[in-house]
Amino acid sequence: MTLSFSVDATESALSHSKKTHNSVMEMERNHVNALDSLVRSASDSNEHHDAEIKSLRDTAEHDALKASEDILKHIDCTSEQDKEVVSAILETTKSQAKNLESLHEDHARQSASIQQKAHDTFYQKYMDYEPSGDTPIRMDTDVPSKVTIESLRAMPMENLLEEFRENHSFESLSGKKSKSSPAPRPPLAQIDNAVVQRIWWSVELFTM
Repeated sequence: MTLSFSVDATESALSHSKKTHNSVMEMERNHVNALDSLVRSASDSNEHHDAEIKSLRDTAEHDALKASEDILKHIDCTSEQDKEVVSAILETTKSQAKNLESLHEDHARQSASIQQKAHDTFYQKYMDYEPSGDTPIRMDTDVPSKVTIESLRAMPMENLLEEFRENHSFESLSGKKSKSSPAPRPPLAQIDNAVVQRIWWSVELFTM
């Protein structure tokens, strides 16, 4: 009976050991599969990241190359424009320099002419009198005659008033008015006579 119990215990222990071994092996296989899956996933992720990095690197290199080409083209275009601007400035400067030189020459020429005319004027026409042994030449002066001077004198006021009375008497003024308008209407005739009378009275008052 003891032997039978021992055999049963041994078989039970052996069966338990086999189950434990199988369980451990199954767990190891599961762990290996999970680890393999994780390694493959990590490898795939690394490859995907490598592809993305390579794509980004290629894109960055392409953009940098294109930007460099654009910058070089812009620099070349700017250099050409700068050359044209500098050339235009130089041409304008040369033209202005020629104009200034011509202006300076004209100014010098005119200054010399003015100096010569001033010399001729002040040293020949208006030079100081220097006594010499020669008889001085008589200078004829253009003096107006007495008749010319008298003709420029204004007439006295009395003569002017007398001449005005002779040429513009009351009868002559009224006669001229009547001759110029043979048949004036009564209101206008009264106004004309009143104007003539006022003129005559003003002259009489002025002479009093």
